[in-house]
Amino acid sequence: MPDRRKLTQTSPPGRLVVTMVVALIWCLTFLICGSSGVVFQRLYQAYRLEREGGRNALAAAPYQALGQRPASQGGKAAIIIDDLGLDLGVARRFWELEIPVTLAILPYQKDSRAIAREAAQHGTEVLLHVPLQPREYPVVNPGAGALLLSMGREEIQAEIAAQLDSLPSCVGVHSHMGSLFTEQEEPMGWVLSVVGERRLFFVDSLTTPDSVARGVARGVGVPFVQRTHFLDVGKTEASIIRQLLRLVDTAIQEGGAIGVAHPSEETLAALSKVVAAFVEKRVRIVPVSEMVSLCQGSGSGAQESGPDPLPPIPDPSQMEAEARE
Repeated sequence: MPDRRKLTQTSPPGRLVVTMVVALIWCLTFLICGSSGVVFQRLYQAYRLEREGGRNALAAAPYQALGQRPASQGGKAAIIIDDLGLDLGVARRFWELEIPVTLAILPYQKDSRAIAREAAQHGTEVLLHVPLQPREYPVVNPGAGALLLSMGREEIQAEIAAQLDSLPSCVGVHSHMGSLFTEQEEPMGWVLSVVGERRLFFVDSLTTPDSVARGVARGVGVPFVQRTHFLDVGKTEASIIRQLLRLVDTAIQEGGAIGVAHPSEETLAALSKVVAAFVEKRVRIVPVSEMVSLCQGSGSGAQESGPDPLPPIPDPSQMEAEARE
């Protein structure tokens, strides 16, 4: 039979060990749960430091909760997720965020049709991500269905029509690569004529500062906008958060902004963490079609007298990274 006296003597140290383990677990839980908020706040502080110009300015103006900023601030921002088509599961994760992102789907990929169909059923806006010839072609290949400058008018128009037929839920067309193609007025005119016939709009990813898409769209009466930010040139979550905060600032200053990102774990994580900043700064995330309406006004088509289709944010290093877009 066990010696009760011995058991009583050894119980206090045992209870002490249990207490220490529970305390350690509690501390770790607190640190883990609080880390995301701390990281985000520090990133936001660093971003403000960058904008305000120096550590002294930041020290003189401590972190201010976004909700305390003037009620007059606000705007709209569209976020396009590019290069979808290979993985239905990845696409689902973006609309499951319950953020009204817009999905740009490459033609003829394994899951292109399924993504377009399910996205439409979920109420998520879909664009055709039309592959256009880049300056580095053929070293850089834009993929299946690419529109090349060696193709004639009939071939180009038949190809883009076939791509749109394969993804009938698309409400617009968004350029994929195209740093060389979008500099050519005649081929862009052939493309945008088909876009206009389908009563769609065009989004220029602006992979070259010499794109003629805007002027050609105005000439043929096609509603048009262009991206203002590449969100994930820096592939880290922290870099994407910084770009999303810049997107918020541009939306406030200009009334609207359009960001382009790619499907990755880092993009998903950054979006889920920064969405509160959009709400608190009164910037609404909207489908890109709403940005088209904002830029074009109530008229039909892109008129010369209409509002500007958003100012581009110059970044030569992003142009050089087109192959990764």
